[in-house]
Amino acid sequence: MSPSGDTEALAALKKRIDLGDPEAMFNFACKYDKGTMGLRQDSRRALEIFRNALELGYSDAHWAIGEYYFFGNEVVGGKCLKKAKYHWEQSAMGGHAMSRHNLGVIEALGGNTKKSIRHFKISAEAGFELSMKEMTREFMNGRIGLEEYDSVEQAFDKAQEDLKSEKRDWVNANKYFLPTSGFINNLPDERKRRGL
Repeated sequence: MSPSGDTEALAALKKRIDLGDPEAMFNFACKYDKGTMGLRQDSRRALEIFRNALELGYSDAHWAIGEYYFFGNEVVGGKCLKKAKYHWEQSAMGGHAMSRHNLGVIEALGGNTKKSIRHFKISAEAGFELSMKEMTREFMNGRIGLEEYDSVEQAFDKAQEDLKSEKRDWVNANKYFLPTSGFINNLPDERKRRGL
C-alpha cells in the first residue's frame, strides 16, 4: 500500500476507534505490533490498545496478549506460561481456534497428552490446519484410534469447506491491504462468527 493509502487507511481505522469499535482497536494494535502501515513498531503501545479492545469485550485480544506472555515480550515482563494459558483459555472460550491450538501446545509441553489431544481435536474440528496436523501425528503415534481420527478429519473437512468462498479467498489474498475490518462486517453472519 502506498504512503497515501496508508494514511487514508489509518484515518478510516482511527474513525472506527473513535466510535468505540473494539475490532478496529485490535487491528490498530496489530499494526503497532508489527510496525506496518507507516507506524513505528511499538509493543508497549500495541499491548495498551489490545487491553482497551479487551475491556470492550473483544475476546480475540486475549489471544494477542497470550502471545506476548508465551514468547516473553519484555513489555509484559518476560515469559509466563501461566498468564499465556489464562489469556488463551479466555480467547478459546470465545471460539478462537488458534488459542485452542496454543492451549494444546502448552499441555503437550507439560506432558499432558490427553489434554493436548482434546484441545487439538476441538481446534481441528473448527478447521484449524495446524491442529489437524497434530491430530494426524497423534494418530500415527498410536495415541488416538482410527475411528476418532476419521471423525476429526471429517469435521475438519466440513469446517474447511464451510470456510471457503470467493469472498474469503479474496479477503485472504488482500487482508494486508484492507484499510479496516469493515469489509468483514459485510460478510454473512456465519463467516463473521468464525472470525473470517
